[in-house]
Parts: sequence; C-alpha cells; structure tokens
Amino acid sequence: NSTVHIQKPLEKLPKRYAIFFELWRTKNWVNDKLGLEVDMPSKLRTAGIYLKCWTMVEPDEVARSGPLVCQLYKRPVDFRRKMSKLKTITSKELYLHLRINRITN
Repeated sequence: NSTVHIQKPLEKLPKRYAIFFELWRTKNWVNDKLGLEVDMPSKLRTAGIYLKCWTMVEPDEVARSGPLVCQLYKRPVDFRRKMSKLKTITSKELYLHLRINRITN
C-alpha cells in the first residue's frame, strides 16, 4: 500500500487533466551458473528497471471519494489518451485498486 498526495489543488489543474500512474518493475540479476543473486554495478542495475504497465485517473473519477478500479494498459504511456489505441496488459482482467480521499480545507 502506498499513499500519493497531489501537491496542487484540483481546482487549479486544467479542465481535461488526467493523473497517470506508471507501474515500474525491477529485474532481479541472477547468476545463471550458481542460481544466486549477484550484486551488479549500479549502471547495469538501473538498466534492469522498466515500465511494466500504466493507468490513468480522469477528473470525473477524482471528483468522488472512495474506492476506484482502474484498468492496466501496456506500455508505452499514451498521454494523449487515444482510447482506440490503448491495449490492456493481458487478456485477463487486471486492475489497479485505488482509494481516493479528498481533503478540503
């Protein structure tokens, strides 16, 4: 479980904004001969981090507090939100479950 805070008030965001969540994966470096994890140089270790999938939350979904279920899409991230080109990560139904808590001052 993680908590994400949006630092800017929602009222100050553009009308057609979207909040994107990128889910990154790390690749374990394993020595094939010994079957043990190896401490790799940092240059190679960073090469083992890649974008697995992503999702987005649109203004109408943020407007209400409570649970939210978002479909996961294949990379690359489509910031233009062309729904016809989006491909789900698998044929199985996989979702990111979020809980939105709106705090008003």
